[in-house]
Amino acid sequence: ITAEEAHSHPQRSLIMRALTGHEVEPTLIMREARAGDRYLLCPDGLSDPVSQETIAEALQIDDVAESADRLIELALRGGGPDNVT
Repeated sequence: ITAEEAHSHPQRSLIMRALTGHEVEPTLIMREARAGDRYLLCPDGLSDPVSQETIAEALQIDDVAESADRLIELALRGGGPDNVT
């Protein structure tokens, strides 16, 4: 498959492991949680079609449910292939 196909392939983590022989390691950052902080754990169905800047803007919406709805809307509009909700 091409590099472009590998980037959007639903099993891309397996492809990378097969190509490199290494486990794919997640990026971990430790931070102290404070009142008012928001943390977003999201699948590639959101992070691939929606830019980090746009996600950050949506997270500024005060109402958490409205913010989540906006993120889903953006992912679907951007062609999010799966795992959006």
